[in-house]
Amino acid sequence: MAEFRFEAVDESGAARRGKLQAPDAASVRNTLRARGFLPVHVEPTGLSTERGHSKALSRVRRPINAATLSGVTRQLATLLANDIRIEDALSVTARQGVSVRTAGILQDVRNRIVDGQSFAGALAQQGRSFPRPYIAAVAAGEASGRLDTVLGHLAQHTEEAWTNRRTIILALIYPGFLALVSTLIITLLMTQVVPDILGVYQRRSTELPAATQVLVALSQGLRTSGPALIALSVLAAAGAAWFRSTPSGNLLVAAQALRFPVVGSFLKQKHAAQIASTLAILVQSGVPLVRALSIAAEVSGNTQVQNLFHAAASDVGDGAPLDAALARTGILPQMMLSMIAGGIRSGELGAALAWTGRDEQAALDRKLKALTALIEPVVLLLMGGIILFIVMAILTPITRLNALAGS
Repeated sequence: MAEFRFEAVDESGAARRGKLQAPDAASVRNTLRARGFLPVHVEPTGLSTERGHSKALSRVRRPINAATLSGVTRQLATLLANDIRIEDALSVTARQGVSVRTAGILQDVRNRIVDGQSFAGALAQQGRSFPRPYIAAVAAGEASGRLDTVLGHLAQHTEEAWTNRRTIILALIYPGFLALVSTLIITLLMTQVVPDILGVYQRRSTELPAATQVLVALSQGLRTSGPALIALSVLAAAGAAWFRSTPSGNLLVAAQALRFPVVGSFLKQKHAAQIASTLAILVQSGVPLVRALSIAAEVSGNTQVQNLFHAAASDVGDGAPLDAALARTGILPQMMLSMIAGGIRSGELGAALAWTGRDEQAALDRKLKALTALIEPVVLLLMGGIILFIVMAILTPITRLNALAGS
C-alpha cells in the first residue's frame, strides 16, 4: 500500500484535495468515483514537481471579468456546436484577441484536458478565475453530454449580467464625475477664495449678514479642521471595513442592508433575479436541485441571503416543496414564487426559473434607470444650491456697503 495525493471535483464544481492509501493510482481514482468525485490529479505523496507550483499560483488568480467570460463562453459554445473538440476550441479561443492573462488561463485549461482531466476539473484548477456555478454547470453538461447547450445557456447568462452591470455603470459615470468636480470646486472656493474676500469685510469692521457669518464659520472650520476631518474619515472608513470583514460584522451589515428603506427592496429584487437566473442555468444543466440551490446562494454576495437559501436547500433536501422553502426566505416576490410553483407542476422548472429571472431583472432595470435618471438633476440642484449660497453670502455685504456709500 502506498500513499497518494489527489485532487478532485465534487458535484458542485468545488475542488477537493486529500490523501488516500491504495495499491496504485487507478485504485485511488476508482475510490474517488465511488464517493461521487471526479478525479483530476493523482500522484504519490513523494513526488514534488513544478506542476504543484503552478497550481499554487493558479489558486490566487483573480476572476475573469464578466465581459471577457461572456465572450469566451459564447465562442466555445459556437465551436462545440459545430463539432469542434473542446481542446481545439480552447486553443482557437485563446488566439481570438483575448488578453495575455486570459489566453494563458485558456491554454492551461487546454493542457490539463490533453493530460486527461475533465473540462470542469481543469476549470476548477484555475483558482477564482471561473465562478463556482459556472464550473458546476460545465460539470453537469459534461456528464449529460450536452456541454454545447450548457455553454450556450452560460453565455447568454453572462452576457445579460454584463449588459445590466454596464448599463448601470454608464448611467452613473456622468453624475459621479459632476459630483466630484463640483465638490473640488466648492472646496477650493471655501479654503482659498472665500477667506480672502471675507477678510476684506472683517478688516472694515462691517456687520456681516447671517448667511455670510455661516460661510465664515464653515470656511474657517475647513481650513483649521479639514486635515483632522479627512484623517477621521479615513479612520472611520478603515474601521467600517474591518468590522465588515469580521463574520459577525458582515452578517449584521448584510441583514441590516435588506431592512433599510428603499435600498432593501432594491437589494432583494437584485438577489432574487441573480439567484433565479443562476438556478435556472444549473437546473437546465442537470445539477441536482438541492446542490443547485446551495450553489446559487453563493452568487448573491450577501451573507444573510446566502444563509437563507442554504436553509431553503436543507428544507428541500428534507422533502419540503421548492416554492414553500423559497417563500420562507422572504427574498423572492409572490409572482416569482407562483411562476416557480407552476414550473414544478408542468415539469418545466428550468424554463420557469429562466423566465421569471429575466422578468425580475427587467423590472429591476426599469427602476434603476428611473433612479439614475433622477440622480443627475438632484446632483445639479444640490451643487448649484451650494454655489448659489456661497455667491449670495459674498455679494450681500457688497450691496450693503454700496447702499451705505450712496447714502
